[in-house]
Amino acid sequence: VAYGRGIIYGRAPVAPTISELNLSSVEVSTSGLGSHGVVAGGEYIVHGISQGTSAGNATLTDTVITTLGGKANAAQVAFGGTLTSTNTTYSTASDEANGVSADNGKVTLIGGSITTQGNWSNGLWAQNGAEINSSAVITTDGAVSRGVYAQNASITLTGGSVTTSGSSGIGLVAAGENSRIISNVAVTTSGEWASGLVADDKATVVLSDMASINTSGHWAAGVSGSF
Repeated sequence: VAYGRGIIYGRAPVAPTISELNLSSVEVSTSGLGSHGVVAGGEYIVHGISQGTSAGNATLTDTVITTLGGKANAAQVAFGGTLTSTNTTYSTASDEANGVSADNGKVTLIGGSITTQGNWSNGLWAQNGAEINSSAVITTDGAVSRGVYAQNASITLTGGSVTTSGSSGIGLVAAGENSRIISNVAVTTSGEWASGLVADDKATVVLSDMASINTSGHWAAGVSGSF
């Protein structure tokens, strides 16, 4: 492992395996560069050569995940891994440290909260076919820190809220023809250039009757799209 990790699930031996992790009322904290809090699904590398990947399934309940270092996501799900959490708190403090990141994985967040403080630190980030379903309260404070970012992936917001306060801290971003965001929540942004919703490159965004978008910063559009 290149950097330290809080809890790794799915970082298997040479033969791929699927591991199961269950945490209840646990506190996890990391402080190093690239030291993710919880990892579900990983790749085993020896002397720079991949020895295979493995999925990992993590279930968290009433748990607190905190990372202090740069590029340290509170939760990272990849390689077909899954994360299911209930009333769990995800918090990151440094730059490029996302709250919950899914790369070809599946995430279900039931309640709880996600808070990021650093720049370029998204609340939810899904890419490469990942799927996220969330009812968490999401807050980002840093510059260029999107609340919710889908990049050729799918995110559904069934509850909670999305709030960003940093410059260019866009509330909802969907980028790529295969990207889709469905929102039933209130989105609020207050930073400069911090639009409420951006859809790029043939992405799809669906807002329900319960959804709302409120921007108050300078040069912050409510909704924008480009193709």
